[in-house]
Amino acid sequence: MLSDSHGPGVRTRVLLLISLVLIIAATTCSSLFIIRNRLRQRAREILASELQNSVGTFQDLEARRLSALERENALLASLPSLKALMTTSDSRTIADGAVDFWKTGGNDLFALADPDGTVLAADAQEVDSSVLKSDLQRGIRDPAKRYLVSAGHLYEYSVRPLYFGSEKTGTLLGYVISGYAIDQHFLLEIGRGAGAEAAFVTGNSIAVTTLPNEKQGALRASIPSLDPSSENIMRSGSERFLAISRDLTAAAGFPLRLVIMKSFDATDRAEREINRLVFLVGLLAMIAGAILMILLARMVTRPLEHLATGVRAFGEGNPRYSLPQGGPQEVRYLSRVFAQMRDEIQKTNRALLESERLATIGRMASSVSHDLRHYLAAVYANAEFLASPMLPANERAELFEEIRLAVNGTTDMLDTLLIFGRTGAGLQRIPLTMDSLVDRAVALVRTHPDTEGVNLTRKRALRTQRRRSMQNRSNVRSITFC
Repeated sequence: MLSDSHGPGVRTRVLLLISLVLIIAATTCSSLFIIRNRLRQRAREILASELQNSVGTFQDLEARRLSALERENALLASLPSLKALMTTSDSRTIADGAVDFWKTGGNDLFALADPDGTVLAADAQEVDSSVLKSDLQRGIRDPAKRYLVSAGHLYEYSVRPLYFGSEKTGTLLGYVISGYAIDQHFLLEIGRGAGAEAAFVTGNSIAVTTLPNEKQGALRASIPSLDPSSENIMRSGSERFLAISRDLTAAAGFPLRLVIMKSFDATDRAEREINRLVFLVGLLAMIAGAILMILLARMVTRPLEHLATGVRAFGEGNPRYSLPQGGPQEVRYLSRVFAQMRDEIQKTNRALLESERLATIGRMASSVSHDLRHYLAAVYANAEFLASPMLPANERAELFEEIRLAVNGTTDMLDTLLIFGRTGAGLQRIPLTMDSLVDRAVALVRTHPDTEGVNLTRKRALRTQRRRSMQNRSNVRSITFC
């Protein structure tokens, strides 16, 4: 009988289903990880490229505005009225007259300085003239500088000398200064193409920016860690920004940086959407694969289970259990091989039983030969006594009875041998009464030579046996040797 020594184990279809689920889950997780990394890397490359384009846009826009300022200054410097105004050398007169030229030029910043570089007049919207002149005075002494911060406003300006006569032979009358404000409109033009945000940072404070007020705190916190030579990641709450900065300190004379940043929000939304799609595809693939695997597993494992049941039945002594005829090629091959093996085992068992039975018959024949000789000797001796004509009738009847018993004993012994030879059973059960059984036992004892001179008596005894469900009386014969 077959037995499982290590427990019932796991069914094959369950193993196949678990393997499929694990494979699909691992593939989905790996795909999500790879897609996320590639998407983030690609998004960062795209954002960096767009920010670099924004920097290029700023440089082109700055160059065009500076070129426009220089042309305007050149036109203003050639005006006779402006030259006449500068020849007065009166600061009040020059300040009053400068207002008309400022309004005529339409620039955000306009100023006039004498040949020594002293600012005589300065005008700009929302900035006090005295404050503007003081701030501008410190800046124009260095011709390489072109940025100005005054009263919280940032300007880029251009300086043009004003001559009486030609530039080579004329007399220097002073300087014409004009500039434009760097405000949100200017920054919007920088980041318009890339959809980026921009800011000008002076030291650790923000001069001007397109960022909303709620996000400016994150920019202020990130200012000290911004690296102008590389890309930077800036966070504002749950939103991430990629930022690059350009150092403009050399052109400003004070710490000034342009920071352009773009949010990862759009790419994060795309990443979440792609993750959801990949997850849904993986889940659908898992469900469809599980259904398909269950169907395939049933096609494969059901014949295997049928075959295993047949093996178990054969081990338990049922050689006629039907084996699977369908299923995959391997299962059919196993069924054929097991059927052949089962037939061979049955043939071998029958041969072994037959040989064992014959050997047992031989052993029994040799063991009962003594009893057969005893019975034959009794028949032979009693037959000789019967041949005597002097025997009385009662003794002759006893001799006939002994011969009959010896013949019956021989017949029973031979029948037992024949039954064992045919069926393998050593005994044959037949119904007998208690009286006949006792009579046969007494007769067999009397025929034995050792009972000569022994008297056999039979006594009757009555015994009552009580049972729980019923009461019966039975006569029991007892044999007593005297």
